[in-house]
Amino acid sequence: MGKIDIWPTIHTEREALATDLEALRGDQWSTPSLCSEWTVRDMVAHMTGTAKITPPLFFTKLLVSGFSFARLQAKDIAGDLSGDGAATLRARAAA
Repeated sequence: MGKIDIWPTIHTEREALATDLEALRGDQWSTPSLCSEWTVRDMVAHMTGTAKITPPLFFTKLLVSGFSFARLQAKDIAGDLSGDGAATLRARAAA
């Protein structure tokens, strides 16, 4: 069986999610997500960050975070938050 290129589907789904998120009002960005202790805005920052990361960068960040995945995520989310929720979402387009 040949390889299937999943990236077009991933890009389509990311765009569909971004379209849905563009409709959020200011207060909705601070709604708790299904990930404990993360808001919707935090989740967007996380997803934006993971879309930009490469394997070498991931392992470098993991090393710098003392091999703590939780610390790595916390640092990355803080680094990928841009102003309000809508600004965080727009920052993904620059990725």
